[in-house]
Amino acid sequence: MQWMIFLVVSVLAFAIVALLVENSLVKPVGTPVVTPEPTTPIATGSLSSEVQTAELGYLRLSSELTKIYLVSVNASYEAYPEDLIQQWNNKTVIQEGEPCFVLNMTLRNDYALNDSVAPAQKIPIMNYTGTMWMTISVSIFDKTGNRINATDITYADTPMPSAGEFGVHSGETEVVDVVLATQSRSIDHYNVTLGYLGVLPYP
Repeated sequence: MQWMIFLVVSVLAFAIVALLVENSLVKPVGTPVVTPEPTTPIATGSLSSEVQTAELGYLRLSSELTKIYLVSVNASYEAYPEDLIQQWNNKTVIQEGEPCFVLNMTLRNDYALNDSVAPAQKIPIMNYTGTMWMTISVSIFDKTGNRINATDITYADTPMPSAGEFGVHSGETEVVDVVLATQSRSIDHYNVTLGYLGVLPYP
């Protein structure tokens, strides 16, 4: 009699297990997938859609139009990647993680070798090699047109006044970065102009 009870119990247990497996009520446990916590990037790398891109075309030196052409420009809010320290006085210009506004630009020199006068200088070009020397100036503004306070720190670790100067040969392009230290995130538009332009390096 006991063996019959044991047999019935065994058959019922087997039937229950088979039913569970068939109906997928018992599922194998796989390796859990762990989703990492989202991290806040140091740099946003993007601008508000309301920020107006600088107008492409020939840049001005003061009020005069030159033949230095702004081919492209990309702007972004960033965080400075390290402490920027002036080596000659050990002064910290900007600390790691502080906000800044970065412009990446491509410029082209459209002055030809047969141009008779230096731009904005109105003097004859003598022994012109085809290279124009220049510096870039960037100003940022809010929606009301007020200029936003910012400091150009592109070459702040270099004491030379001509640190930001570069030369571009006739017909060639140059990629240039400008970094402005500013707390503002309310930039509406920005202007790119030339701070210096000449056939010789800045005096």
